[in-house]
Amino acid sequence: MNWRTGILRFSVVLCHDVIVAGMSFVVALYLRWSDAMWHHADGYWREGVALCAAIALALFIITRLYRRMWRYVSLKDILTITKIAVATIVVFYAAMFLTMRLELLPRSVPVLHLLVLLAMLCVPRFIYRALHERRLQLPQSQQIPVLLVGTGPDTELFIRESVRSPSFSYRVVGIISPAGSQIGQNIHHAKIYGAIADMEAVITKLRRKNNAPQRVILTDSSLGGEQVRELLALADAGGATLGRMPRITDLTRGDGHALDVRPIDVEDILGRPQARLDREAMARIVAGKCVLVTGAGGSIGSELTRQIAQMNPSKLVLLDQGEYQLYAIDRELSVDYPALTKEAVLADVRDGITLAHEWQRHAPQVVFHAAALKHVPLCELNPEEAVLTNVMGTQMVANMCVAYGVELMVQISTDKAVNPSNVMGACKRLGEMV
Repeated sequence: MNWRTGILRFSVVLCHDVIVAGMSFVVALYLRWSDAMWHHADGYWREGVALCAAIALALFIITRLYRRMWRYVSLKDILTITKIAVATIVVFYAAMFLTMRLELLPRSVPVLHLLVLLAMLCVPRFIYRALHERRLQLPQSQQIPVLLVGTGPDTELFIRESVRSPSFSYRVVGIISPAGSQIGQNIHHAKIYGAIADMEAVITKLRRKNNAPQRVILTDSSLGGEQVRELLALADAGGATLGRMPRITDLTRGDGHALDVRPIDVEDILGRPQARLDREAMARIVAGKCVLVTGAGGSIGSELTRQIAQMNPSKLVLLDQGEYQLYAIDRELSVDYPALTKEAVLADVRDGITLAHEWQRHAPQVVFHAAALKHVPLCELNPEEAVLTNVMGTQMVANMCVAYGVELMVQISTDKAVNPSNVMGACKRLGEMV
């Protein structure tokens, strides 16, 4: 918005408020006398309108009310408007009394005048804010339904932002109270359904209303590790993921925006700082050895290869069936570690003949097995493929490691392999057993 547009908007708002202030006197008189107003107030209503508008104009300019954005009108703005309205009424009637005495003016008119002025200043602002929020809000079909855990200020902030912020990704369908209090009450439009122990029943209830949450978001940063672990299990049982709003310490470090929902960290589950890895011991495992990584182009496999490349292996073999992902990590390592001896192998862990050929050719000493189908919905839709890759592929890799005397094989698994409730988790559990 350039300065000309800004001045135009300020002028429009100021004109609106001044006109409203002047007309409020006539409306108050009409509410008191109805059509008889023109007879009773014939001698002073015109002067009253002009005087009230002039007093209001002076106060609006002094307080700069016209600079406040209507789309974000809040309780603080309403309090400011109330103070201005009271001051306007007091000064106006004092001036009218000194100049016209107003002996026949009913005592109810100043009270009516104050209420009318407040309504005429506040209601248009609330209507504008409501229309603006409705226009900018994403359709519900594009928003992720979420269940909040917490009843404090951060929860209120999240819900308020979900209503007024353009393109907000989340739609709050309910609240869980960690303390088990305030159940049945609402924060803005969101209902507090129960305590943490009731979460499974709450998700079931919301599912019956076609409002099943896809994510559970922790807005109470005071919860301990045991409660977070319980939430993680309950969210997983309800088919939802668990995330959290950042702590205030994250914001003071400049790590993110106040409403950036983040995955649950290890520290959240442990209830204490994460133990630091012994990187020197890890380096001794791979230093000077031929290391092979399956699924090297995936999210986990690619990060493994980056870390292994720092530990001076004699050779790094990148094996993946995805051409582009393999090409991308191979090029990245070529730029970042030009002295590294490596080779990219385009192969499927389900192909035993190709695996045997590569094991004979490279003779790996350490194998990291990260190749897997990991997306839960896709594994549910394609269970045969999940079994072939996550179970049979793992067995193929393990057989190669045994047959060719590999010193160490590391299987990359998932928390969903613990008491599995879906195809992907069950396949990874079978892979662990292999």
